[in-house]
Amino acid sequence: MYLENSCDTILFDLKNYKIKKRAWTEMKETHRFSNRDIWKLLLPLMVEQLLTSLMGMADTVMVSNVGSEAISAVSLVDSINVLVIQALSALAAG
Repeated sequence: MYLENSCDTILFDLKNYKIKKRAWTEMKETHRFSNRDIWKLLLPLMVEQLLTSLMGMADTVMVSNVGSEAISAVSLVDSINVLVIQALSALAAG
């Protein structure tokens, strides 16, 4: 009687394992977002980061004729500006 119960338990566990394994492989194959959806979200973010860098570079170029103090001030403000933009972007992303 003990052997029958243990064999039944082993067979039951094997069936559950197969069911769980099949469910796991089916779950792994499904994705919440497609690659196209990811790129639709990623492309505007990449453009925004590029434009932010270009804005800082344009500011530095505009004040480069004034002097080294002005370049230093612009680079200081630009780094703070980038920090604020990154923080707000992180908050917006969730």
